[in-house]
Amino acid sequence: MHSRFWTIFFLIIFFPLGLFLMWKYSHFTKQIRVIITLFFVIIVLLSSCFGGTNRAKEEELIKKEQQLEEKENKLIKFENDLKAREKDIDQKIKDYEHKIEEQKKLEEQRKLEEQENERKKQEEIKQQEEQKKLEETQKQEAAQQTTTTATPQHTLNFRNCKEAKAAGYSNIRRGEPGYSSRLDRDGDGLACDK
Repeated sequence: MHSRFWTIFFLIIFFPLGLFLMWKYSHFTKQIRVIITLFFVIIVLLSSCFGGTNRAKEEELIKKEQQLEEKENKLIKFENDLKAREKDIDQKIKDYEHKIEEQKKLEEQRKLEEQENERKKQEEIKQQEEQKKLEETQKQEAAQQTTTTATPQHTLNFRNCKEAKAAGYSNIRRGEPGYSSRLDRDGDGLACDK
């Protein structure tokens, strides 16, 4: 340790010990020892100055990183909020479309019911009309049967008005069964009117 080699070695590896050995054992001249000491003092001062600025820069970088992390967290939260809102909007759209479909189905069902009711009314009207026609034809047939079956035309030839009145006929009009010009003496188209 007393040799120059160890002094130089420690000046390179661990300079405080190297400076101590250099000043203790006076391996170099005083001027060289002062120059070497000043060199290391300047290096220490420069490193502390630049280290301070580096620390300030590091602190600033740390602050910026923290700000970026905060902004990133806010962006993530905002993105999650947007996704939740998008899901809500999608659900509302689906609900709205479902309601529209239900309304369309109800409207179609209502139209079908109206058409069915209209068809039933038409059928009822047709049935009533057919019933009326049937009743009219039955009345006509009944009237025809009563007129043809009650008194056939060949037996309604009365010889005089007394015979007609005895059979229940009076005021017989021209064209009716039993009318005869011989019974209509005044020629007004009404037989046995007096």
